[in-house]
Amino acid sequence: MSKIPTNANSIGKKFRTSLLLCLATILLVLFTKEITIWTPFTESIKEEYCPARFPLHASDDLSVQNILHDPEYKQLSIKRLAGAIQIPTVIHDDNPQPKYSPEYYKEWYTFHEYLAEQFPLVHKYLKKETVNNASLLYTWQGSNPDLKPIIFSAHIDVVPVESSTVQQWEHPPFSGHYDEESDTIWGRGSFDAKNLLIAQFEAIEHLLSSGKFTTKRTILLSYGHDEETGGAQGANSISKLLLNRYGPKGILALFDEGAGVIPLKDNKTFVAAILNSEKGYVDLAIKLSGTGPGRTGHSSQPPDHTHIGVAADLISLLEKHSFKSNFKVTNPTFEFLTCAAEHSLGLPRYLQWLISSARHNRLAEYALGRLLDAQESFKYYFKTSQAIDIIQGGNKANALPEYVTFTINHRIEIESSVNETISHFISLAKIIASKYHYSIFLDGKTVINEHPQKELAPASIDIQPIGLLEPSPITPAEGDLWDILTGTVQYIFEDSMGKTSASNLFMAPALSPGNTDSKHFWDVTDHIYRFIGSIVPSDILDTTHSVNEHFVMNHHLQTIAFVHQFILNINTFGPDL
Repeated sequence: MSKIPTNANSIGKKFRTSLLLCLATILLVLFTKEITIWTPFTESIKEEYCPARFPLHASDDLSVQNILHDPEYKQLSIKRLAGAIQIPTVIHDDNPQPKYSPEYYKEWYTFHEYLAEQFPLVHKYLKKETVNNASLLYTWQGSNPDLKPIIFSAHIDVVPVESSTVQQWEHPPFSGHYDEESDTIWGRGSFDAKNLLIAQFEAIEHLLSSGKFTTKRTILLSYGHDEETGGAQGANSISKLLLNRYGPKGILALFDEGAGVIPLKDNKTFVAAILNSEKGYVDLAIKLSGTGPGRTGHSSQPPDHTHIGVAADLISLLEKHSFKSNFKVTNPTFEFLTCAAEHSLGLPRYLQWLISSARHNRLAEYALGRLLDAQESFKYYFKTSQAIDIIQGGNKANALPEYVTFTINHRIEIESSVNETISHFISLAKIIASKYHYSIFLDGKTVINEHPQKELAPASIDIQPIGLLEPSPITPAEGDLWDILTGTVQYIFEDSMGKTSASNLFMAPALSPGNTDSKHFWDVTDHIYRFIGSIVPSDILDTTHSVNEHFVMNHHLQTIAFVHQFILNINTFGPDL
């Protein structure tokens, strides 16, 4: 699950007097004839880049009014989601293959049965397939086989709850407790991502119950069983099945977990952050090892630098020379910033000015990039992150360590690559290798073969890349499909929030810093939207994978309504897609 920063308005507070910005301002005044510091922001924009969208509504006969406003329907929805949360489909990093370990997945099978009980029409009219024994694929066959299908996706599994934190939960983590006063439902999976899975089922069940709707386009529901460990068993198996069934790029679009409608800090402006891209990924498992003179032995006669000391020096160097920012206006998150600049009342004028100028002025682009790189909540949308998060070495106080291992997690910037990320590490490792006489091996192949002094035994830095994933393709944020998507969002929020509030709703693509199961579907579709269709306040995001995970029920109803209305709209307005 990904987090989009909501504090676009607060960026300027911390840097209002920064020398960099003053210099950028002076230079922009000197070198940009069309814009001066005194020009009103609205006059400096030659074109509106974040316009309001036209609400799209396909059918009055199949209204979402019942979903959004009927108290009885809401109570039914609370019951359904609470029951799903109460089934602890907890997955761990060492999860076995379902075929060989059915006992491990017994809660998954309970969950499968629960879905069949709660959604009888879905199970009557859709074809259900169990993929790799624990994942699910449903097919609602369309009447026109020439139309490419659409996938709605989520995942069945949830992350564990740390036993030491259970007492910190306001309500037990698998209780599915509903608090009427705050309109919130509590528990692991309430936001990541059983809410989305149940909402998709509820939308289909509601359409089927009307008896008035026949889908022209095939609708697929895809639910992996191991998203939280990478989806190698679940979503990967489903994607291969679909690739074989529909062919390369045989799917029109896929909707997966992601962001939603973000309230900005002024609480009057909302931006639907539709994540149309993801950063890449690679873990580097590093091992420093070597036994013999000057490397290992009794701790009463240590060398100046043990393997642990050398590893510490390498880690220090890595953190001192982290990846540089690569801010460009082509990054999808810039469009999110543009919406904030055009429409947020609380954003400082000079920041509005920088954002509006950056699209056409390289100096402004550079200055804005430097500014964002100093902002914790934004900087990693424009640079590769690195986190040294596992380290092990030594097993006895009086014995020198024979090896040290540590792992570096990277989320790769959208215009970078796995190879560039590995090369960055190697360039720094070479400095340490030369300093301490270590060889370097990448995937078992020699990078540097160091011949140390006679008094030193050979030692090496071994690099093992794990989980290699290039940054995702960028889904277009324009065209008929985008218009149907954004028009659907606009309609839902005019209905649920009122036209006055919805008039301050705007749409923008954005980048996901994390990865979802959608990474397994790049071969089957060019259009992937990581978006749940509801308001997602920042306090909800802060509980993801943490204590007190919860979600607002009225926002859950918005997700149901969004899926419901999008199916209607694509059926009516998308026959040529």
